[in-house]
Amino acid sequence: MKKEINKNELKNNAVFHCIVLSAVFLLTVLAVTRLRYAYGSTLDWCSQHYVFPDYFRNLFYETGELFPGFAPHIGAGENIYYFSYYGLFSPAVMLSYLLPYVDMKEYIQISSIAEMLISINLFYVFISRKFRSSTAFAVSFLFMISPPLIFNSHRHIMFVNYMPFLIAALISADLFIEKNIKTPLILFTSLTVYTSWFFSIPSVLAIITYSIYSYLRQNRSGIKAFLSAGMRFALCMITSVMTAGILLLPSLKAVLSGRKGAGAGFSLSALLPFSVPSVICLSPYAFGLSCFTGLSVVFAVTLKKNKAGKFLGTVLAALIVFPVFVLLLNGGMYADGKVLIPFIPLSLILTAQLYEEIQKEKTDIKRQIFILLICVLLSFLFYNPKYDIKKYLSTAVIGTDTLISCIFLYVYIIKQKKVFLVLSMMFTTLISFTAGNSYDNLISKNMLEYNNSRITDDMLDVISSEENVVRSSVAVRRTETVNMIYSSEYYSSYVYSSLRNQYYSDFYFDMIENENEYRNNALITRSSNILFNIFMGSKYVVSKKPKMETGYVQVMKDNDLYLHKNDYVLPVGRSSDMLISRRDFDKLSSPERMEALVKCIVTEDEVKSSFKSTCREYDGLKIHENEHIRFSDGKYIIKSDREFSTSVKLDDRISGDRILLIFMDAENLSDTRDARIRINQSKNTITNPLWKYYNGNTEFSFVITANGQDDISELNMTFSDGEYSVSNIKAYTIDYPYDVKLTGEFIFDKELTSGDIIAGSIDCSEDGYFMITVPYDEGFRITVDGRMQEYSITSGAFIGFPLTRGHHVICAEYHAPWRKAGITFSAVGLMILVTVAVTDFISLSRRATRRKRSSV
Repeated sequence: MKKEINKNELKNNAVFHCIVLSAVFLLTVLAVTRLRYAYGSTLDWCSQHYVFPDYFRNLFYETGELFPGFAPHIGAGENIYYFSYYGLFSPAVMLSYLLPYVDMKEYIQISSIAEMLISINLFYVFISRKFRSSTAFAVSFLFMISPPLIFNSHRHIMFVNYMPFLIAALISADLFIEKNIKTPLILFTSLTVYTSWFFSIPSVLAIITYSIYSYLRQNRSGIKAFLSAGMRFALCMITSVMTAGILLLPSLKAVLSGRKGAGAGFSLSALLPFSVPSVICLSPYAFGLSCFTGLSVVFAVTLKKNKAGKFLGTVLAALIVFPVFVLLLNGGMYADGKVLIPFIPLSLILTAQLYEEIQKEKTDIKRQIFILLICVLLSFLFYNPKYDIKKYLSTAVIGTDTLISCIFLYVYIIKQKKVFLVLSMMFTTLISFTAGNSYDNLISKNMLEYNNSRITDDMLDVISSEENVVRSSVAVRRTETVNMIYSSEYYSSYVYSSLRNQYYSDFYFDMIENENEYRNNALITRSSNILFNIFMGSKYVVSKKPKMETGYVQVMKDNDLYLHKNDYVLPVGRSSDMLISRRDFDKLSSPERMEALVKCIVTEDEVKSSFKSTCREYDGLKIHENEHIRFSDGKYIIKSDREFSTSVKLDDRISGDRILLIFMDAENLSDTRDARIRINQSKNTITNPLWKYYNGNTEFSFVITANGQDDISELNMTFSDGEYSVSNIKAYTIDYPYDVKLTGEFIFDKELTSGDIIAGSIDCSEDGYFMITVPYDEGFRITVDGRMQEYSITSGAFIGFPLTRGHHVICAEYHAPWRKAGITFSAVGLMILVTVAVTDFISLSRRATRRKRSSV
């Protein structure tokens, strides 16, 4: 009876603790949003976190394909696995497919809150199986307030949205170790991977680490038994990964082909032990836990009898002390501590262990404090923040955290009052949690609604009325609306994603010389480069300005928005006999290449060049020295503590039917500030060289048109604060390409063109070359008049092939590389999972039968 009462008391305590934890979390959400803001950050949340899931869902409704391969509307047409990071096959996102009338921006907020709520309660269940209920409650509260969790649930949701499945997998690992039940372990590990493939590697590593810990904690011994359990466990992990093959393999291929090295890279000194203290400090992009957790790791490593704790502590210590492991978990791109977030539940096991040991007075904590202080001092000695104020702050934070935690712990040892022990464990984490969630700028509900309805229904009706497929763009709040697809008739040349077609990215920045005004190269937003917009067939643009680049005319005004149309843009698919070989193209100057791209098709074959340039060098641009600008050794040195502007009158006016092209070399002389220059509507940025996403924009280019004026007589130049230089300034003019010669226009079959299929016809007046401005990818299967057609990279980034005179029917079907192999792996994995589930069911049934017989 007493045992039953204790069970009831434990159950009641658990329910009460979970209710309290849930209530505190929901109150935190209320405090963060204050009923005025969406549960989403102004940083990336609008442009990526709910927009991509919304596109996935709408594409499913349009095509009926649950596992699509191609995203025709974004980035001029991309392998959809470039965007799989944003929840392509996430269970939470796919659940929204059943809720067509729930707006995705609302759904993602609700699902983010629900995922955190489930994570907190599951963690309590997980930790309460090992420690006293009061300890489980305290550590679960610490889990909830760890800066990475709630903070990233409204900022970078992919950093934490896998957490419910990860914790469920950890609980399932216990079931596997204790009862040899495999199905939940395979299932929840697989769901963790499906939710976030980027965090799947650290998550699986965390599951493996915990499973070894759990095995050792059972006090099992013998290498034979360990190897036997290890083989069965390996089968579970392999099956989980195989089951997610349809996501992992095509995504891996996308990573290999769709991302360059990260920014400025890293120095070898950054890989020295103790060189990155911010990995464990109170950061939302790392462990995010206090010094007390670091102390618990030291305590676990120094244990002699507890093999399980010693093993877990050693693994966590290695991750904290040696940045090379963090670098490897980031795919070799940078030593960013965000990949350690999946290890938070494991680190809190050791925190709970130390918390109870101190209360039992079974340990002399002074030795561990001394070791921790030595480690912190070593990290300060090895760490070189190179004048980065944020890194200085992270160093100061970890020092302050260590001091405060040790003071509270010392007071507890003297006074023996539990409140000081709790404060030692939680105080600095709570402060960091409050500060982090306070400083993140959430998007207001009004602005979220405004961004989401940037294009009105009347404007969409105008775009949809086009007989052929055309591209459109939004020139208002471009970073928020860059990935928004407003209807199945809305096609965009722009994309903001960590991964994207690299041929297209190189074309955008390097070949046709678009300005880069952002801090990294991931943003391909609506450009003011009229040559690019003509080339890509960007016929419509929505703006707040009544006048846009030359060629665009206003066709509609709706409140504060204008719809502009340019009838001189090129068709998305076209044929031409105006050709130039890539070898001859590369011999041209930058302005000549930009003009040649619009007027000709650049082929990899040797052809006789048909290109004649209208480019003329322009000498009428002069930048005058002032208090912020001085000329020295062939360079203009700009040094200012504030942004400033200047007007530059041109010596010779440039007529409205000419385009002005300006080029200059840029060098950032500061390690702490970015440098920006705007000329009229075009702006370029070079980031400080220590920024981890360094954009490498050392060659500024500006494409200037008269924008509805008769001519260009003056330039408005704005310079950012900072210290930087520009040199080798050159200017050119070319004719506006009103009369680009084509031999045919590709007419899309709008009924057949959907999802992975592009179909249509073309009438060619001459032999020549066909090109469609869809980025080149090896996954297309193209037929011309029913016969297979080989294709190649054309004009540096696009699909093209020779085409003879006459009428032709063209069909291109996309098959994402490695997707077929991924489907095979998933099918095999599912078959193994079903087999394991049946085996588990039979085993459990037999155990239940034996228990019944024994009770009789």
